[in-house]
Amino acid sequence: MTNPTTTLATVPRDPDAITEQACQLLTQGHTLRAIALALGVTDASVLWRIMQGSEQRRQRYAHAREMQARTLAEQTLEISDGAEPETVQVARLRTDTRKWLASKLLPREYGDKLEVDAKVQIDFRLVRE
Repeated sequence: MTNPTTTLATVPRDPDAITEQACQLLTQGHTLRAIALALGVTDASVLWRIMQGSEQRRQRYAHAREMQARTLAEQTLEISDGAEPETVQVARLRTDTRKWLASKLLPREYGDKLEVDAKVQIDFRLVRE
């Protein structure tokens, strides 16, 4: 994955525009830290607070994180298919890292736990003889 490149001249200062640009980069699989650096934001936590500033930005961020998980999962196929015998260990590390992160970002699709939702009703009646 390449680093996102944005010149400071093209970095918007409007929180909605920053969120939109950051979310586009998230869906491509970039990290918040790399995106913050590319956008000239001092820290990933500052970028995160910007994106949490309104309900609309929070929803956009949540959707971008879901898309990021799907992108990471798709990258595992590309990495695995492109592996050569001499690079298989590096490819395994790269795919395992992406699988782990996807399982944390979107556990209901990529998590290891099987979630079972069932309702059980037990009726206890006291029987007297």
